[in-house]
Amino acid sequence: PDIKYFANEIANSVENIFPDLDPNPRDSRWCIYTMSDDESFVIDKSKSYSKIFFASACSGHGFKFAPAVGKVMTELGLGLSLSADIAPFGISRFHRR
Repeated sequence: PDIKYFANEIANSVENIFPDLDPNPRDSRWCIYTMSDDESFVIDKSKSYSKIFFASACSGHGFKFAPAVGKVMTELGLGLSLSADIAPFGISRFHRR
């Protein structure tokens, strides 16, 4: 299958879960390799919006950490105590340079 097949499959799922959201992707590409400047994760919360949290698993090496990242994101979203120290992964580390 081509990339449009997968984009349509994802759009159908998005439409079922979020009926008020436009399910069509803005763009799609195969296997984009992304990496932060220091090649580590970015896990943090928005400084401007109290209910916005974000995580970047840093391409391939982040895959094996998905359960831990997911757990921390769940804890952040629910306002629970964190099971891991995310300070080393904060976005502010790039502003200190």
